[in-house]
Amino acid sequence: MSRMALEVRHIADVQVAEAMFKGADTSDLIGNCLHSDGTTRFHKHYHSFQLPTSEGESVSFGLVQLGGQKADDITEALMNKLEDLAHAVTMGDAENRKNVFNQLLMSITSTMSDRAAINTAFNREFDNYLRSSVIPNVLSNWNNMDDDERNTITNVGHYFCGLHLIVNFAEESNKALKAAETAMLEGKNPYSFDNAESGTFRLLRTACKAFEEHGSDEAGVASHFDVFLKGKSEDVNLASWRGNRINIAFYNATALYYHRTTF
Repeated sequence: MSRMALEVRHIADVQVAEAMFKGADTSDLIGNCLHSDGTTRFHKHYHSFQLPTSEGESVSFGLVQLGGQKADDITEALMNKLEDLAHAVTMGDAENRKNVFNQLLMSITSTMSDRAAINTAFNREFDNYLRSSVIPNVLSNWNNMDDDERNTITNVGHYFCGLHLIVNFAEESNKALKAAETAMLEGKNPYSFDNAESGTFRLLRTACKAFEEHGSDEAGVASHFDVFLKGKSEDVNLASWRGNRINIAFYNATALYYHRTTF
C-alpha cells in the first residue's frame, strides 16, 4: 500500500508539471497563476498550493505543514514542491533537473491569495528570487536586455481574493441590524438574548440548527422537515451554519425566505 501511494504521488507530480508546461509560453509572456492559502489549526501552520489549468480545471500540488508563519517558510515550501515536480519529470536526470525546476518557476507569471500581510511579503520574496536567482541564469540574452525589457519579463501579477469582504459585510450587517432593532424598540429588545447578535441573525442560526441536517443533534428536526418537503417535491435549501464563513449568512437568509411559506 505504501509503495502504491508513492507511485500515485509520482504520477500526480508528473501531471501537475505537464499542466504547468502546457499553460505557459514565456516567449509570449503567458504563464500560470499560482493560488495559495494558509491556515492555523492547534498552533500548527499549514499552506496549500493550487494551479488552474488551461482546460479550466484546478490541480493541487501541495498541502504542507510550515515550520513557522513567515514569508520565508512559504517560499521554502513552494521551492520544495517545485523541486519534487522537477524530480518526478526528470526521473533521476540530475543534470536536467535544475533546468526543469527553473522552467517550472518561470512559468508562474501571477499569484492569487488573500490580503494577509504574510502573502504580500511572500510576493516580494517570490519576485526577488525570480529576478536574482532564476531568470538571469535561464535567459542567455539577459545581459543584453535593457531595463524595460527586463521589467516586462520579470513582472509578476499579484491578485488578491475579495471574498473576505463578504464576511465583513455579514459582520457589519449584524451590527447594523442590532442597532436598528434597538432603535425600533426604543431600547432593549425584550425577546432577545443578552449578547451582541441581532435577532435576525439569531433567527437564521436557530433555523439552521432546527431544520438543517448538520444542526442540533438534541433539538433538531431536520429529518422530519426533509420528509415533509419531499412530500411537496421540494428540497431543504438551508446549509450548515457552522463550518462555513463565506456568504453563509446571506445564503441562508435567502433560503429561509424561500421556505417562509413552509413553516
